[in-house]
Amino acid sequence: MFDDAENYAAAPSLEDGRDIRVLLEEFLLNIFQYVTANGDMMRALIAAAQHDTAFHSSFYAKFVLPRDKMISDLLRLAQTRGEFSPERDAELVSGFIHGAFWYRLLNRKPLDARFARAIVSDVFG
Repeated sequence: MFDDAENYAAAPSLEDGRDIRVLLEEFLLNIFQYVTANGDMMRALIAAAQHDTAFHSSFYAKFVLPRDKMISDLLRLAQTRGEFSPERDAELVSGFIHGAFWYRLLNRKPLDARFARAIVSDVFG
């Protein structure tokens, strides 16, 4: 799973100068597609991380933290480009984004394009 994450949840390319909203939505869609297809496994891994301290450390370091950093970095870049308010805390907003999709995953709610657009719209609205 950690190796797969490098494919479906790799850092978005910033080379083409596309709007951060588009990059964030694409990033979320890629994650949503994977966790939807592998929802039972992801829920089991999250549960295991609650009971196994060593696994939690590895899961957090190899999967959660890199994705959190990617979103925080995108939001900070959006701030430098004037696309996202400099008064907003990028790390806090990243936590909100992650909380929203982990909550949906754990409660078997849809993780789809509509939800990705709603998150992006709310973050940048």
